[in-house]
Amino acid sequence: MDMMKHLILEDLRRKNSLVMKAAFVSVVLAAVVDILMKKDMGVILSIILGGGTGVLAIAVLHYTNRFISFIPYIATVIVSVVIFIIMENSVSPTAYFLVYFILALTAIYMNRTILWLGSFLGLCIITAFTVLNHSALGLETKNFVTVFLLHMLVTILLTFQLNISKRMSSQIAEVQLKTEELLKKDRNTKKSLEENTSVITQMMTSVDRLSLDNHQASLEMAHSIGELSAGIEVHANTVSDINQSLEETNRMGSEITALSKALLKEADQAETLSANGNLLISSLENAIAVFSKDFKEIISKMTSLSEDVDEVVGFVNVIQQIAGQTNLLALNASIEAARAGESGKGFAVVAEEVRKLADLTNQTAKQISQNLGAVKSETQETSLKIVSATNAMDKNLSLANDSKKAFGTISETVLSLKQQIEHYHGHIQSIEDSSKGIERSVSEFSSVIQEASAALEELAASVQHQTDQNSHLVHSISEASESLSRLMKLYEDESK
Repeated sequence: MDMMKHLILEDLRRKNSLVMKAAFVSVVLAAVVDILMKKDMGVILSIILGGGTGVLAIAVLHYTNRFISFIPYIATVIVSVVIFIIMENSVSPTAYFLVYFILALTAIYMNRTILWLGSFLGLCIITAFTVLNHSALGLETKNFVTVFLLHMLVTILLTFQLNISKRMSSQIAEVQLKTEELLKKDRNTKKSLEENTSVITQMMTSVDRLSLDNHQASLEMAHSIGELSAGIEVHANTVSDINQSLEETNRMGSEITALSKALLKEADQAETLSANGNLLISSLENAIAVFSKDFKEIISKMTSLSEDVDEVVGFVNVIQQIAGQTNLLALNASIEAARAGESGKGFAVVAEEVRKLADLTNQTAKQISQNLGAVKSETQETSLKIVSATNAMDKNLSLANDSKKAFGTISETVLSLKQQIEHYHGHIQSIEDSSKGIERSVSEFSSVIQEASAALEELAASVQHQTDQNSHLVHSISEASESLSRLMKLYEDESK
């Protein structure tokens, strides 16, 4: 495909070169015609400068390889302008034939668009030339129609020829592409055949070497299988011993699991007892606190009672003092009544009664004072005992608090111990399960070993058979390698 593009580009460059030369010739021809017809120098210079500039622009684009695809359009326009100038400078019916130079020029490119551009410009030139010079030409209307019709017919014929040429070019391009593909495939096939032959030769050499190695390995394998069979028998005996040991281990694991379950149950009971003991200690602590509070209130009341007794004793002492003074007054009254004689007898009786009452009051006050002293003594003794009991209660409360803390520590320890026992029980259960799984695996392994032993016997027979076949294979590969070497040598001779 790249080659086709390159060929098309080179063809376009050649056509551009030809058209550039044709444009140059047309400019020179126009200048020569004007000179021969002695036209104005301004017209001649305009043709030379204008046309020369156009041709120079085409040459620059062509030789610098710029806008190569636009050169045909530029050249067509320049040539059309030059042709029109030539026709205007030599007005005659034969000037119409110059238009076909434009068609011939555009037909070089074998491109429908460029051809139609040239045909359109030709029609424009014919139309302009006819309009400007119809009186000087001296032709009838039908002659002008013939000129237009002839130009269109030539355009149509060139279009048909262009289509045929394009179809032929397309077919040639397809054939060339197919030829290139076939050539490329042939080269690839030849290269692939050469590479594959070389690779096959190397592979046959490797296969020959590997076959010898395989034959040697088969012999060694047969020897190794015999040793492996003996080793498997030893392993079978070992597995049997392992199986017996695992059965004993499983039995011991079951006993340990039962013991751990019992230990876990005891831990649950210890946790319950610890919790109950903690509750009882809390209740005892609360009760002792209540008792201590009550005892402190009793001590306070006993102190108040002792103070009241002291106050009453003071009152009794006052009463005794009053009774003593009353007794003295009664005694004085009796003495005065005795002095008075008969007139003081009634007063003496009253004084005697007052004295007796004072004595009774004094004795009663003494008795009350003694009783109050006994009450005070008992109260103080009771207060001391209550204080002692309160101190004992405080000590018991402190002990109960310490016991509560101890029970809390015991509860935490029992809980931690329970968790450890549960963890330990889980491990024991896992060990028991693993041990049973190992026992099953060992049993299966024992069965596999027995099957492997039987398979090894069959394998030994197969290896012996394969060893015999490898001997034949080595011989066949050697012959194939020699044949391939001869084929490779023949191919190299043919390539030379």
